[in-house]
Amino acid sequence: MDLRKLQKTKGGSFLITLPKTWINKFKLREGSVLSVEESEQGYLLIKPHHVEREIETKPLTIPVEAHVSIERGIRSAYLMGAEFMKVESSGRLPSNVRESVLSTIQRLIGLEIVEETSNSITIQSLLQLSAIPIKATLKRAHAIVYNMHRDVLIALEELDYELAQAIVKRDDEVDRLYFLLVRQLRAASQDPLLASKLGVKTIDCLDLRLAAKFIEAIGDCVVKVAEGVLNLCRNSYKHTDVIEDVKSLGLFSMNLHGKAVEALVKLDSRTAEELSLSVSKLNDALKSLNEKLCSNLSPYAMIMHSIALYFYQIGGYGIDLAELVT
Repeated sequence: MDLRKLQKTKGGSFLITLPKTWINKFKLREGSVLSVEESEQGYLLIKPHHVEREIETKPLTIPVEAHVSIERGIRSAYLMGAEFMKVESSGRLPSNVRESVLSTIQRLIGLEIVEETSNSITIQSLLQLSAIPIKATLKRAHAIVYNMHRDVLIALEELDYELAQAIVKRDDEVDRLYFLLVRQLRAASQDPLLASKLGVKTIDCLDLRLAAKFIEAIGDCVVKVAEGVLNLCRNSYKHTDVIEDVKSLGLFSMNLHGKAVEALVKLDSRTAEELSLSVSKLNDALKSLNEKLCSNLSPYAMIMHSIALYFYQIGGYGIDLAELVT
């Protein structure tokens, strides 16, 4: 740590000298413009203004020949916070690469193609990271997942094929919001000022990243339940009395993650603690179902057992979310 004394001028202003090595590193001189901002925690952040602009506009190159999956390369650059990405080939871009680029940017919020040549495609993120508070993005993602869970219970009870199909498709929007959250949280964890603008503290970023992953995982489980409903419908199975127990487990797990996210957003530690004690009730519900289903090895019973397991996993993620509240 480099300690420096605060000095006072005759006019009453205060000043501090900057390290010469830092000045030389960024090639600064008398008259250079610096960006000075105060974080929520009271720190002063000093950055060379011209360097900020260079960082924002320099594209990150994604060579076609160096990537097995262009989709993975673009997604990785997006999650790392790149503002500009350039997919580039040593020769003419193959048509399948162009299709992969178009397909990928549709699944990532804010990306648009801004320039295209015979051998490259330049992509820009048009969404300002600070435009949407992190907790608002988190709540939006969970609202979609919660509604998917509610609807899958209806689809299960009524064996509604079309509703189950719609639920599977809605998971794409959850993934889009999840990737945006990861992008925001990675940037905020390295920049206290940006974290403040996004309504969080850098120390909270890890927990919020976990919360985002749990919500995304709940969405995946709901999709698996919907696929189970589609399987039931295709085989024209009729429900037995076990449906009531499966529905009960599904409703219990839905309430768990619904209340857990609400407690996380409101920092309601009391509610979170009560939810964390639901483990035994969740285990008992699954055990009771297993005893009924394991005595019947029919295809219908096996599908219902699979659905029950996914509801159980969702309940577990709800408890995990509650345990993030401190």
